[in-house]
Amino acid sequence: MLNIQQVLDRQLPETDGDASTRAFFVAPNPTELPDDGVLNYVVISSVYDLKDAPERSVLLFPASQERLLSILASNPDVFGLRLQCLAGVPKADYSVSFDQTVWNMEKVSYGPLLSELRLSIEVDAQTRAAGMTLHDQERARVTRSSGEVKAHTAFDLAVDDGDAPDA
Repeated sequence: MLNIQQVLDRQLPETDGDASTRAFFVAPNPTELPDDGVLNYVVISSVYDLKDAPERSVLLFPASQERLLSILASNPDVFGLRLQCLAGVPKADYSVSFDQTVWNMEKVSYGPLLSELRLSIEVDAQTRAAGMTLHDQERARVTRSSGEVKAHTAFDLAVDDGDAPDA
């Protein structure tokens, strides 16, 4: 099965092996950022926000920045970008002017992409779990995410807080 990077690579493949070209999804800025736990979202307020945006993230353009999106969409080679429109982002207003700006971009649907990414994450987790030995499973059960081992002393006693009746 595909992992999350392979799914994103399939949706936003490398362009001609050019290392300077970065791939992104674009969408209008929603009233509330989606909390899907899978995709990265970056609200674009100026062209300088592109510099720090992680590759293969979703660039959200408010209505005030549609002119910037228009410039990026019509000149992706100048900026070293590969853009695809992410359609169906919840609570996003896909206005006529936004649609006119991204009319020539490839479109990707939000729901199916998110489902495919979540499925690949789940399959990867199941594959890793199936390959674990019994020793590895037990070690994972008693090890915290920080790396320290969970431990309890055999004689942990409750502290007398003074509320217990005297015998």
